[in-house]
Amino acid sequence: MTRAEDLPIRRKIMLGFALLACTTVGVGAFSIAQLAEVDAASREVRDNWLPSTRALGDLKAALSDYRIAEGARLLAATPAEIEAAVRERDAALEAVTAGQDAYARLPKGAAEEALYLEFLLRWQDYRAASDTVAALPPERRAEAVAAYKGEARGVFSAAAAALDRLSDFNVAGGVDASLQVGATYRAAVWLIAAAIAAQFALVALATRALTRHISRPIVALTRFMADLAEHPTGERPPHLSRRDEIGSMARSVEVFRRNALALDESRTRLAEQARALEAALETERSLSILQRNFVSMASHEFRTPLTVIDGHARRIVKSGGAMTPDEVAARLGKVRGAVARLMALIGSILDSARLGDGDIRIERTPCDIGAVVRAACEREAEYNDAHAFRLDIEPDLPPVDADRALIEQAVANLAANAVKYSPPGPIEVTCRRDAEAVVIAVRDHGPGVPDRDRARLFERYFRGSNAGAVAGSGVGLYLVDTIARRHGGAVAFEPAEGGGSRFLLRLPIDTPEEAHGQAV
Repeated sequence: MTRAEDLPIRRKIMLGFALLACTTVGVGAFSIAQLAEVDAASREVRDNWLPSTRALGDLKAALSDYRIAEGARLLAATPAEIEAAVRERDAALEAVTAGQDAYARLPKGAAEEALYLEFLLRWQDYRAASDTVAALPPERRAEAVAAYKGEARGVFSAAAAALDRLSDFNVAGGVDASLQVGATYRAAVWLIAAAIAAQFALVALATRALTRHISRPIVALTRFMADLAEHPTGERPPHLSRRDEIGSMARSVEVFRRNALALDESRTRLAEQARALEAALETERSLSILQRNFVSMASHEFRTPLTVIDGHARRIVKSGGAMTPDEVAARLGKVRGAVARLMALIGSILDSARLGDGDIRIERTPCDIGAVVRAACEREAEYNDAHAFRLDIEPDLPPVDADRALIEQAVANLAANAVKYSPPGPIEVTCRRDAEAVVIAVRDHGPGVPDRDRARLFERYFRGSNAGAVAGSGVGLYLVDTIARRHGGAVAFEPAEGGGSRFLLRLPIDTPEEAHGQAV
């Protein structure tokens, strides 16, 4: 006997849809039959009781109009009033006749037919009495009025009572029929609801069976394949023993799993090789970028002082000894200034390379930071006359265990930057103790540093986008940052109040033990 899970998936789905179609057709046919019963009960009310009640209502109104027109004719005082009353009576009689014809065409039962015949007899009696009253001459008006109020009235009341009994019979029949319609409708609703519930139960059972034999196994295989794609596993896929399409899928997944395990080993080896190549490529890329930056900077920065040297040398040569000693000394002074600038550029580049490669060791000794700051500012003041250094050094600063030459170079670099980027005027330098550190602040009045450049301010060879034609190698702030970090400190930038820039060099008073003797 074939197991349910071994049946082909297409056959399972076809069986499920066939069951759904059969139950839908069955529920639809059953619902149509129930609605037909409701319609049949409603048709009786619509085609019989409602038209009968309406026709009897019209007939009752026409009888009243006829009776009123008869009285108006008897009470008329002029020929015109008599003529108008006669026209109203004839119109009411036509309405009575039309109502009788309309009611006569409607289907009726034996009881209803008997009540209608009784009404017709009473109506004929009233017509005879009315004709008798109408036949009396005008001089017997009083007798006619007495007959209208007496005998004719009694006969009319009998006819009206017969018509009321017929109307009540129709109203009662209509109410009974309406109640039957309601009962039939409620029964149909319950039966249709029960049929729908039965269909829902069958569909739920079919859905559960399809979920158990198709959906869940496919989901399990899909999840297994997703996990397998993330990381090959030693576990075998489920449903390998099935003989349907899902079993075929499971066996294909098993083949894929075995291949994935083999590929994962190869991928791991390739990934390790790729990481090594990527690291080498990134190192090569970084060196290439640094080289391009250095060549670009050097070609720009070295060209200017060399041009100055060449220009003054040419002027001295061309003068043929005509220059005075003072003029020659002035031009040679400018040549020496250009040479000093070249030496400073070359020195900063070499220091940057040596610090980065670890060729310089920090030789720490207790330093008077105030004296170091003064010496650095005095050295920078020798090379420019347009700026003065305004020093504010806190007295009795504690000594700092540091390499004096490197700290002096760091302060000199900050001072040189302030001079280069400031208009003529004072450069403010302060030195204060802050908690467990000494803070050296150099403030200039230059253009400041754009927001977009601040994150890269201390990178090697980086220059701000607003540096313009100001000479520089792009390593000054890098050297300051490197020296500060090698001393366990830090350098920071902040916009100065009122414009310009403010650089803060923080050096710890108590140097961490691990920083002593560290090569940089």
